[in-house]
Amino acid sequence: MLQIQDLLGADPGRQAKASGCKVEFLGKRYELKPETLPDHLKNSLRRSQVNTYYIVFKFKVTSDTGHTHQVIIRTYPRADLSGPVQVYCDCQDFKFRCAYQMNSSGALFRSSGTDVKLGEAIMTPPKKKGSIVLCKHALAALQELNLNKSIYLG
Repeated sequence: MLQIQDLLGADPGRQAKASGCKVEFLGKRYELKPETLPDHLKNSLRRSQVNTYYIVFKFKVTSDTGHTHQVIIRTYPRADLSGPVQVYCDCQDFKFRCAYQMNSSGALFRSSGTDVKLGEAIMTPPKKKGSIVLCKHALAALQELNLNKSIYLG
């Protein structure tokens, strides 16, 4: 899985586009998810699952063109926001250029609702292949979260 710092290292052109976005924090919720343990831990802990605690942040991001999109970010509740991160944006750029690669790397925020919205894009590689690229909305929301983590985690 990827960390926020991995995703913030987008190309300068994408960062410039993200800087033109207005980000509004919509709220956060806490989530407890059962996760499967690796085989080498199953025997020593005598169980196959462990509950993992996450924070899910929601942002509304308005681009310089006036289009508004919702971005969802799931991460561990650590003060430095280290650990895996999962991201979703409801824009078409994310759907057709980012979703497949994000899903392949375990960095796609998935729920029954997002799976319906993304459809086959989750399993279909983009025509233009390359490194993981975030849409400007998701990058702007990650930058905002990283910049103001003490506020959002407080």
